[in-house]
Amino acid sequence: MDVTGRREQGHEIVVTSDTGEEADAHLADAEVLITTPFWPLYLDEKRMARARKLKLVITAGVGSDHIDMEAAGRRGIRGDRQQRGQCGRAQRDADPRAGLVGLGAIGARTALRLKGFDVRMLYYANHRRSPAEETTLGVTYARLDDLVAESDVICLALPLMAGSKALFDRERLNAMKPGSWLVNTARGAIVVTDALVAALESGRLAGYAGDTWYPEPAQADHPWRTMPRHAMTIHYSGMTIEAQKRIAAGVEEILRAHLGDQPLPSDYVPVDPTS
Repeated sequence: MDVTGRREQGHEIVVTSDTGEEADAHLADAEVLITTPFWPLYLDEKRMARARKLKLVITAGVGSDHIDMEAAGRRGIRGDRQQRGQCGRAQRDADPRAGLVGLGAIGARTALRLKGFDVRMLYYANHRRSPAEETTLGVTYARLDDLVAESDVICLALPLMAGSKALFDRERLNAMKPGSWLVNTARGAIVVTDALVAALESGRLAGYAGDTWYPEPAQADHPWRTMPRHAMTIHYSGMTIEAQKRIAAGVEEILRAHLGDQPLPSDYVPVDPTS
C-alpha cells in the first residue's frame, strides 16, 4: 500500500491506495473523502458509522455506486461526483434502430453522435426531455419494454441505483431482438452477470461491449472475460489526460466550496441531506 501525508493551508491531506484497515484508520478522523470508481473505497453504512466526522464524499469520476447514498443522506453526508465519459456507437445495414436507456449528459452526447448516421433512436429515461430537446437530439421517447423489443443495439447510459440494479436480467435480455447488441458504459451491475453469459452463449445476442464490471476491479475468473462475442475493456474511459484534468478541476472546485462554506455546484450533487 502507499500512504503519504502533508499539510496545506491548515488542512491535513492523506493519500493512500489502501481500501481496507489503513483507509478505515484515516476515515475515523476524516472530514472529506475523495475516492474514485476506478479503485473504489466501498462506503457502506457500517463504515460511515465509524467515520463520525465525515461531511463530504467526492467521487473523482463517473458514478457513485460504491457509496450507499441512502445511508449517506441519513447521516448528513453530501455526495458529489464528476460526470465525464462517453458511450459507444453502432449501426446495422437496414433501417437501424438504436435504443438509449438514460438520456443524461452521456446519453445525449451518444444521441448527437448517432444522429449523423441516420439511425432511428428511441430513448427511455426517468425524466422525459422537452419536445425541442428531442428534436435537437433526434430521439423519440418510448416505454422501456418497447425500446428493448425494437432496438438493434441498446446503449446503457444511466446511473446505478435501486431501480436500475439488475435492470437487464434474464427476462429482459431474452426480450431483446434476436441478434441485437448491448453496449454498457454505465455500470456492470445493471446487467445480471450469468444471464448475460447465457444470452451470448445461446446466440440470442450478437454481442456485448462495455468498459465497466461488477465488482471493480474484476476478479481474474470473472465470466465476462471468457464469454463469447464480447468486447470488454478495462474501465479506463476516465483515465485520459484530458479527463483527469477535468476531474481534478471539478474535485478542486467542490473542495474549495466546502472548505469556504460556499454552496456546492448543484449539478455535481447526487445526494444532499440539506434539501
